[in-house]
Amino acid sequence: MSRWLQRAIITRHLKFGCVMSEQEKKRQDALVRQRYYRERQRAEGFKQSTIWIHGEAEAQGRLAAREGKPLLPMQSHDPVSWAVGWVAEKLRTRQ
Repeated sequence: MSRWLQRAIITRHLKFGCVMSEQEKKRQDALVRQRYYRERQRAEGFKQSTIWIHGEAEAQGRLAAREGKPLLPMQSHDPVSWAVGWVAEKLRTRQ
């Protein structure tokens, strides 16, 4: 469900005095919490971005980390995905 549709439904419920179901109340509360969280993160200097991860390159990075190889992603098809795999594996084995 799109954000616009969610807001339209909530606005209609509030405008016409409809009673929201428990699920709708939980969803509304979650939306408010997420909004505040994003605002706090932005105020602290963070920005949200999304990246695409190439699965095969990530797997190669994980394998390299298991084999104890250094972080050298530039030899990969997708260096960012390779580095993500390498770092994820190092963090996993550290725990």
